[in-house]
Amino acid sequence: MPGESPTVAFHGDIAVISWQQHSLSDERVLEIDRCHPDAARLYAIGGYQWPWRITRPRRHPAAR
Repeated sequence: MPGESPTVAFHGDIAVISWQQHSLSDERVLEIDRCHPDAARLYAIGGYQWPWRITRPRRHPAAR
């Protein structure tokens, strides 16, 4: 549906990909995949229209 998109959350070093599913009566979150990092600590996440890009870890503002 328009406006729906997958989300990625990290549980330790595992990337958990979930999808929100809406209906007229309820909303639920479905876990659709788990990705582990490769030897270079990169994740093979994406497909269809997801762009690929290498990013740097973000530092929490309190850590500066």
